[in-house]
Amino acid sequence: MGIASGTLMVVIGSGPNGTTFPATVLVLGWSFAGCGVVLIQQPPGRRIGMLFLLTGVAWTLRGLLFLPPGIAQTVATMVHALPVTFLVHAVILSPGGERRDLLGRGTLVLAWLLPFTLAPDYILGDRDPSEPCMTCLSLDPGMFTSPVRIIAHLHVALLAGALLWVVVRRWHRGRGSERFLWSMNGMASIIALHMALETVAPAVLPPNLVQAARLPFNALGVTFLVMLPPVVVAGLLYVWLDHASRERDHLRRDAHARTAAALHAIQRDLHDGAQLRMLKAAIAVRLARTNAAEPAVVRSLDTAVEELREAMEDLRRLAAGNASEVLRLRGLPAALERLATGSPVPVTLYCEPMPDLSPDVGQAIYYVVSEALTNVARHAQAQSVLVTCRVTGGNLVVEISDDGIGNAVPGEGHGMGGMAQRAKLAGGEFELSSPPGGGTTVRVVIPCVSSSPTTLR
Repeated sequence: MGIASGTLMVVIGSGPNGTTFPATVLVLGWSFAGCGVVLIQQPPGRRIGMLFLLTGVAWTLRGLLFLPPGIAQTVATMVHALPVTFLVHAVILSPGGERRDLLGRGTLVLAWLLPFTLAPDYILGDRDPSEPCMTCLSLDPGMFTSPVRIIAHLHVALLAGALLWVVVRRWHRGRGSERFLWSMNGMASIIALHMALETVAPAVLPPNLVQAARLPFNALGVTFLVMLPPVVVAGLLYVWLDHASRERDHLRRDAHARTAAALHAIQRDLHDGAQLRMLKAAIAVRLARTNAAEPAVVRSLDTAVEELREAMEDLRRLAAGNASEVLRLRGLPAALERLATGSPVPVTLYCEPMPDLSPDVGQAIYYVVSEALTNVARHAQAQSVLVTCRVTGGNLVVEISDDGIGNAVPGEGHGMGGMAQRAKLAGGEFELSSPPGGGTTVRVVIPCVSSSPTTLR
């Protein structure tokens, strides 16, 4: 808006021998060329960006009219109408570059025939070569005596009407975010009306009024042209960002649906497979308990039945995508205490007060500790385990150390790969130290999320 306002004041306040036209050419050329370079960087806007770049080059070549007569002025005359042609072509292109209909193709034909119609009018016309006009049609009241001028005026009027029709229909048929291109379509409509007024003004207005309105009319045209490229860039970027956001939401919903379907399949498989086997094992243990006579055996069987029941509950929660009930209701310290209590190997747990953790971090730590304790019971031949959980430098540090045989290797069983992957998905690091005969130490470091302290229950 600042550049447009400055351009308007400069053009209106200039004298006949000033530098208005070179300044106009510079502003218009850089406005279209700069925005064209921006659009070329985006794959959906390369065609429009190329047309904007060509429009800027064409406006720059019009500045050759100030050079001495010769090849330079001939080139400037030949490209005099090309800015309008490139501009109409860029407006006709839809934001995504879709296939154009019959009206769009007809408008493009009119635009590309315009230089051949306007060139004779420029030669016969009364417009100064340095005048910063849009179509630079002749404003001489006697134009109706020349068929060349009549054809040029009719051609521009027909092109302006077709362009206005295309823009209005596009806005009416726009869907979703494309309706937010109202600023671009509105600016294109104003330019089409400006072209139409420039065509009909000599026929309906007195000659003295036409001459008096020439300078402000040119100033308005230049102002609209300067504003059009950034308006187009802003509108197209908004549409592309909106399309990307909707595509991202669609992919997220699809991922959630696929995840839900996978969890449902896992839940069904667990219910029909592992859970059914565990239920049979629990029934067998209960039958064995009824036949047991020694109190110690009865207590052991009761403990086995309770463990099987909790294991089946864990399977149900895991199939539904939930972690431990204790972790969800009471937090990580209480869940780790529950794991330590249920471990067949004696566990010493030291858990400092820690910040409230996100569900992903809490579940990652919980399952790492659970898997580590399972590995100790199965493979380490250890007599004791030490689990520490503390906050250091904004990171949650968890270590599981045992006094077993060591010799654990990442990626070769023992669940080490799964623990490392969980730590990585939570944004943390996984370390393993397991020298032969020296026990095993698993260390996980994950960044904390907040600083609200939580105490051990």
